[in-house]
Amino acid sequence: MAFDGDLKPHSESCQKRALKWKQRGDKRLAEQQQHMLLWQTIAELFYPERADFTSQWAGGDERYKGIYTSQPQQMRRDLSTTLGAMLRPRGRRWFRMVVRPDGLMQSDDVKRWCETATDKQWSVVYDPRANFARAMSESDADYVTFGNSVLAHTYNMNQDGVFFRCCHLRDCAWAENALGVVDELHEKMKLELRQIAALFGGPEFLPKDWQRKLKEDPTDKKVIRRCVAPIDEYDYDQKERAFRAAGMQFASIYIAEGVQDEECFLGERYFRVFPYLVRRWMTVSGENYGRSLCTGIALADGRTLNTAQADLLQSIEWAVNPPRTAPDETMVGEVRLQAGEVIYTNAEYDTRTGKPFDMIETGDPRYGMELTDRIREDMGNAFFRNILQYLPDKEMTAFEVGQHLERFTAEAAPIFEPMEADNAQLMEGVFYRAADKDAFGPMEAWPEDLIYTPDASVEFEFETPLSDAMKKQTLNQADQLTARIVPMAEINPSVLDNFDFDQVARDVGEASGPLKWVKREEDRDAEREQRAETQAAQEQAAMALEAGKAVVSARPENLRMIEQAFTEGD
Repeated sequence: MAFDGDLKPHSESCQKRALKWKQRGDKRLAEQQQHMLLWQTIAELFYPERADFTSQWAGGDERYKGIYTSQPQQMRRDLSTTLGAMLRPRGRRWFRMVVRPDGLMQSDDVKRWCETATDKQWSVVYDPRANFARAMSESDADYVTFGNSVLAHTYNMNQDGVFFRCCHLRDCAWAENALGVVDELHEKMKLELRQIAALFGGPEFLPKDWQRKLKEDPTDKKVIRRCVAPIDEYDYDQKERAFRAAGMQFASIYIAEGVQDEECFLGERYFRVFPYLVRRWMTVSGENYGRSLCTGIALADGRTLNTAQADLLQSIEWAVNPPRTAPDETMVGEVRLQAGEVIYTNAEYDTRTGKPFDMIETGDPRYGMELTDRIREDMGNAFFRNILQYLPDKEMTAFEVGQHLERFTAEAAPIFEPMEADNAQLMEGVFYRAADKDAFGPMEAWPEDLIYTPDASVEFEFETPLSDAMKKQTLNQADQLTARIVPMAEINPSVLDNFDFDQVARDVGEASGPLKWVKREEDRDAEREQRAETQAAQEQAAMALEAGKAVVSARPENLRMIEQAFTEGD
């Protein structure tokens, strides 16, 4: 949630903070520069459209020179789109809200509140104005290629929804806190002067030089820097802490680039949650930046494949149109090796000494094809093609399915677990933003167990191939249990007393479909109690009827009277 404090713009304290954070940002950006060459190298081979870390390109420039194979780009594209489809399947609730500690989820009221809140958050995320699908698609491509991605999430201009934006890694530098969590980020943004003026409330808040240029050319672009960090790290005096009452945790300061120090301050904003999600795939101790699990190990194969493909194309060309040799002074005039051409030879040339032309022996391109095929297979494994084949296309026994699911769960964990953690952080940020706008109704209307439990917190679980495999494991285990216990129960029914089949059935139901398919436990117990009472009444009536039959068996007219009495009583 953004909050405007009553700070005087361009005050002395604001300018002092801006200069301090500009110097700190310079240091963070210098650290980020150490990764730029690596990102540029990876992008040139796997993601040429993003290869502008150290090179300057115009929008229509051709960025594919020196590339002789599309395989690295295809594998990067296929994995990013596949992961997007797996993590966020279209038309399916891929996340759901839960409450911790786990005991709270035993309450059916809490469960159903979570299900309703999940639907509301879904509508917030997939609002057409939120730009979520586009931003996440761009973020997935960066994540797979570079192992890092920065996603900004703020309120939209009308303050009635959330807006998502994928930032260029070239423009972002970040740092961790003592717990390894990214809580400081510096972003460079290139905006038109008219946009900057609108963002900060008018031209009078811009540096004087920018004010003059705004009048001359409002579309002229300038660079501003946004520094976001925990609010405790900003130097605010006692009078400037009004935002404390609003529960703000982070502050951002906006700085103009390329102007005098005393004019660099543009504005400040305050946030309840960190307005960025920094996705990092594989981390290495001592580094703030992540690495890709794919392109890092596929870079050598990608380079080799690109070189081998260039040589293969040349060898195929030579095999189709091989170079030739001819003895000196054999030909008369220009030699044209084309269809229909006549080549004149010297009349003094003795053809018994050899052919006028002879072809040079070249290499066999089949060897190059075999090599490139092997490299493609290795690169496919680097991009997890061997793991992401979920279930084999063949008939499998229940035991084989269970074994395959266990193996897939173990192998896929390094792929999906970091992504689930990132998604959880993103959805929690969106939840608190939406909750500040009462998207889930007033807190007084939330379940009492959620309100009055001191350590209660809202978290998210996700529908991924990993969680789907775990659900299938639950179903498979239930099938195996039933198949083994039922034959035993036919011999000795008391065997069933060893198992809680109510819990088994509820776990199977929750793993098979939406929670609303499963009845509340109190509703189930009430139905059972009503059914038991009805059955007991029927048995009591039957017993009374049988007793009456025994008493008056000798007088049929009395039996008819008793039956009539019971019927009227019902």
